[in-house]
Amino acid sequence: METMNYDKIKNKSNIGLISFVTFIVLGSGVVAYSLINEEQPRIIGENPLVEVSSPNVVDKEEKKEINYTITNVSRTNNDSSYKSNITLPVIKIDEVDLTDINEEIKQRFLNKYDVLQENSDENFENEFLYKVNYKKYETKVEDTTLLSLVFEETITAGKTNTFSSKNYTYVIDLTQKKVLSQDEAAPLILGYAYRNKIKDDLKTYVIDNNIQGEEDYNYSITGLEEFYIKEEEFHMVFNPAEPFDEKHGIIDIIINK
Repeated sequence: METMNYDKIKNKSNIGLISFVTFIVLGSGVVAYSLINEEQPRIIGENPLVEVSSPNVVDKEEKKEINYTITNVSRTNNDSSYKSNITLPVIKIDEVDLTDINEEIKQRFLNKYDVLQENSDENFENEFLYKVNYKKYETKVEDTTLLSLVFEETITAGKTNTFSSKNYTYVIDLTQKKVLSQDEAAPLILGYAYRNKIKDDLKTYVIDNNIQGEEDYNYSITGLEEFYIKEEEFHMVFNPAEPFDEKHGIIDIIINK
């Protein structure tokens, strides 16, 4: 009796074990089949795994070449005691006048001539020659084209007596179509320590050329001085008596970089 019960329990255990193993095998097969036949995920849009060639990136817009012209306009008067021989530039970029700049230059010198006529009795004994010519210099600094104009003005009273001789300057950024101040132009040539360079070189020049002694020198840069750029060199211009003694004439100093 006891032997029969043991055999029944043993048979039941074998059946359970077989069932468990069968379940594991079948389950593994189902999982494997699912993995094999699983639909691959679809990628919406471009496949990020596909290498795409990068377009050429331009860091800076290519600068267009500045096409400018300068023609002369003259005002000459030899028919009176108040003579003039004035030559001024008319600047165009791509055949378009730089109207504001051209007009500013024109009015500066033509107005000066008119004022001289009004005061001629007092200063010139009713006779003078007012003469204006100019020189031009082009300088390219990276993507900027600079045009420097140096106007040479002389006033002669009577036949030979030169009453005045002065230089006046304009530095024009043709890229931006504007006249530059000293604080805008100097860093392009001298760097951002330009004020110290101008101060030091001016003092050295004045003392070395016996314009003033070191103990007398006290000039401070105002930023309003005449200046121009020629062959990538920065020039400072001081007219007679502005501020140094007029006996030294026009002082033109190259500031070292």
